[in-house]
Amino acid sequence: MRRLTFLLFSLGVLATNTLAQLTVQIRIPQTTLLVYESIPVTVSIQNFSGHQIQLADTGDSRWLKFTVTDRSGSAIPATGTLAASELVTIEPGKAVTQTIDLLPLFAIRSRGLYRVQASVHCPAGSAVSTVVDLTLMEGREIWRQTVGLPGSQNEYRNYALVTRREGNMELLFASVREDSAQAVYSLVSLGELLPTGAPQARLDQRGHLHVLFQNGPRSFGYVHIDPSAKVLALAAYSNFDTWPELTEKDGVISVVGGEQTYPKSEHIMTDDELNPPSQAPMKPKPAKKPWWKFGSNP
Repeated sequence: MRRLTFLLFSLGVLATNTLAQLTVQIRIPQTTLLVYESIPVTVSIQNFSGHQIQLADTGDSRWLKFTVTDRSGSAIPATGTLAASELVTIEPGKAVTQTIDLLPLFAIRSRGLYRVQASVHCPAGSAVSTVVDLTLMEGREIWRQTVGLPGSQNEYRNYALVTRREGNMELLFASVREDSAQAVYSLVSLGELLPTGAPQARLDQRGHLHVLFQNGPRSFGYVHIDPSAKVLALAAYSNFDTWPELTEKDGVISVVGGEQTYPKSEHIMTDDELNPPSQAPMKPKPAKKPWWKFGSNP
């Protein structure tokens, strides 16, 4: 009996040591996010085994896996899979870090409390992280407009500007949706919003969204977003001399006023400026005769 007990104890220690060769930690920088906002999770894996450990995918199975549950503990279904990764080698005592966006991987599409956990699998054993809580909330909508896309009779875009608090900051987002098709293209982060005035939002003739908003005491941000939620242009302005404003002319939206600080416009010299035409040498001017001559009578 004692020998059997000792054997079971030894096996238990062996299993514990195998699992303890790796430690996994996850971190979510901001644990309160908006629905459809990106959910970046940073995974840190440290090797305490005393020898090199390699992490490799096996067929369709990934060495890194996530589990997401709701408040009641029910599993959230996956909507995507992690992309295949290259071989990861961890030297003894070293750690590797990866950041994964969970939004396209799980059906986290409504407000509420969620719990996230990561696990790592390799021939040396497996390790599981502690659980991290995540809260999704609806933001404060401050502007909304629907526009029909040119060239299509039944395709529309529902644009909205949404804010949420993060500490002492107010963050601004642009939501791009197609409510008739129940499709959300993205929730684009625009940056900090100063609560000194409402942002300006205009739609051009192509159904693109243009937003100008104050993000500092003397600075403004400008963003141009197309109907697929792709950011086409970013710019920054100051108001030291004049205030920037969004204006429309013939269906084209542009920023008028202010001083563009990013990207700074630089003059590109032309070929003629770089290689000016050579000029013919100037003929020397004839010397002027003095109006007086030494020794002459006046």
